[in-house]
Amino acid sequence: MANIKSFDSNSKTQLTKNINISELKCKGSGHIHNTKVDLDHINKIQNFMAYIGATKVIFSRCYSCKEHNSKIGGSKNSQHLISCATDQCFYKDGKIIPAKEVCCKAQDYGFKGIAYINKNYVHLDS
Repeated sequence: MANIKSFDSNSKTQLTKNINISELKCKGSGHIHNTKVDLDHINKIQNFMAYIGATKVIFSRCYSCKEHNSKIGGSKNSQHLISCATDQCFYKDGKIIPAKEVCCKAQDYGFKGIAYINKNYVHLDS
């Protein structure tokens, strides 16, 4: 079950050791709105970082409002709409962890949805 919380658009809340709410905001609807976050998913990302030895994460897509999701051709049932999905690149010792390696470890770790985006970025959903 999802543990979704809504954060004000100006929030700077540190959600976990490595993840701040400001990194998870919708990237382009053109209007200001709250950011929905599935705290269980974000905690799973943080714990996964420890599992793979990652020291940094860069998100390219997290929560998306309906308008932005539609604009970029996202699925009508996208996990990004309910904040249970993130697209990210993981780093260890200043170097990118290859996406193929991350995908394999994410499968072992138990993520429900895993997609190889490119050599650096992976989609993970809970």
